Amino acid sequence: MSSNEEIDIDLNDPEVQKAALKIQHQFKGFKIAKKSVKVEKVSYGS
Repeated sequence: MSSNEEIDIDLNDPEVQKAALKIQHQFKGFKIAKKSVKVEKVSYGS
């Protein structure tokens, strides 16, 4: 795709809106899952 190409997406199309919501939900879920994982330092031995 060249930098001069224009992408024509109908933002009022209900299918486009559904797709955008799915992407947003996946991204938010990923961020929450990433935050909930805690990394603890583990020392072995004394």
